[in-house]
Amino acid sequence: EFVTNLIQLQPESIDNDLGPRLWNLLVGSKSTCSDDRRAGWHIILGTSRRTSFRNTFLETCFASFLPTLPTEYLCDGVLEFVREKLQCFSNEGGTILDDETPVVRTAIEQLWRLILEAEDSTLVIQAISTLTLGVYLEGGSITGHPSPHAQRMHLALVSRCLDQLKRAADVLKRSLGDASSSDDNSMDIVISDVETAKQERVFTRSLQLLRFFLKKYQSKPNFAVADLRSFMSRTPDRVEG
Repeated sequence: EFVTNLIQLQPESIDNDLGPRLWNLLVGSKSTCSDDRRAGWHIILGTSRRTSFRNTFLETCFASFLPTLPTEYLCDGVLEFVREKLQCFSNEGGTILDDETPVVRTAIEQLWRLILEAEDSTLVIQAISTLTLGVYLEGGSITGHPSPHAQRMHLALVSRCLDQLKRAADVLKRSLGDASSSDDNSMDIVISDVETAKQERVFTRSLQLLRFFLKKYQSKPNFAVADLRSFMSRTPDRVEG
């Protein structure tokens, strides 16, 4: 309760090295167990909902501390923190995919990080759903704009997935000694088991996101291509009389 009140009522007092120390104690490397981290995220999320992120400490947490949080501490609290930020931005009239501010870019990239790096498969599925449905298919950045705008955003998402698939496949081919996958020096590069596992995860999860996106995209009538067959003129009948 003391920490909650400190963050909510006196965020400006958490400065210098006190901010990183408090963050690590709540949800990072200095937290003693998963239960303590869960309690830490409860404090952070509860405060963010009450203040709508109008809090200097929470803003610093999101912009500076969250991107450097070690992979082993990625959890559902991180996903909820990102969702809260995206929701606050949307409530203020922002268009997520058209905004290039660091905060919005951080939110999108943290969703990608959860998808590509998190160990929990359930968390990965939830992050994929948030990115595809919440941002690219049902978000205000898509539904409130003309169809060509949505198509451009969707193409960017698909292109990123395909690029990730290609890069990961090239690395995996080199790990198998396939010289044709790269330049002439590919055989001189030694790929560690850790890097191989990382690229396998990038490949499978990029493909998983593509499949999920395609399935949901096909279920949205507003993205369907118009069927113009009924408007096609047929060959006129011969006029008699």
